[in-house]
Amino acid sequence: MLALLLTACTGKPTAFDPPPSAPLNDTGISQCRAEGESKTCPHTSAPNQDAEQGRDAQARAGTLAKIGGGVAGFDFSKIAKNGQVLSVQNQTWQADGNEALGTLWHCVKDNYTGLLWEVKSPIETNLHYSADTFSWYTPDTTRNGGDAGGVDKGFCNQPPCDTQGFILRVNSEKLCGKTNWRLPSPGELLSIIDQSQINPPVDTNYFPNVSFNAHWTHQTHAQRSNAAWYVYFTAGDNGVIAKTSVANVLLVSGGE
Repeated sequence: MLALLLTACTGKPTAFDPPPSAPLNDTGISQCRAEGESKTCPHTSAPNQDAEQGRDAQARAGTLAKIGGGVAGFDFSKIAKNGQVLSVQNQTWQADGNEALGTLWHCVKDNYTGLLWEVKSPIETNLHYSADTFSWYTPDTTRNGGDAGGVDKGFCNQPPCDTQGFILRVNSEKLCGKTNWRLPSPGELLSIIDQSQINPPVDTNYFPNVSFNAHWTHQTHAQRSNAAWYVYFTAGDNGVIAKTSVANVLLVSGGE
């Protein structure tokens, strides 16, 4: 949704912005609030709340059909390194786990938006180590807003530690069978945020090991070409920082 708002402000959508018809996840909020407290929905003194609308309300009512699982209106499936859906979906992630037993997965498919997401690792030597940071960098003038950003200014175990370098490595790896991994738009990254959760505001049953820090999006700020938008994995808020700063990355595939 934020990506669409940014497009409206700039008047020029970027190549990565999803079309207006792209599906958007609900917020994850499934409880109403009144008098400063959580209340059962519907609440007569404060009607028409977020929790009474959309997929989250359907999930609470038991009327939402899902392909996979996830809290509230979210619908996720765990994906093996070869791109296949794990046959076992209800196990806890383990760094030394087994795909056949459902204790290790490398990607998550959002069955509603159709997007495929990278899954992070807690192992420092792993390409997908969750604590690795990267500066924002792309020399593509059609996508960088007039400022390419910073080359190799992050801290990672497999340099160059910038977003382009990381994207190239993941695409070379063919993670989950894909070679079109990229930075998400703000709207795409916000689409996996569960606004009812903090630290992190994502479903860790599907997205384990995520860092509680800023995560880059592809979107350059409309008035500051040397800055790009991020989503913060504490309370799910967003903002802009200089492209030469460092932040974490959660890559996405599909949706273009």
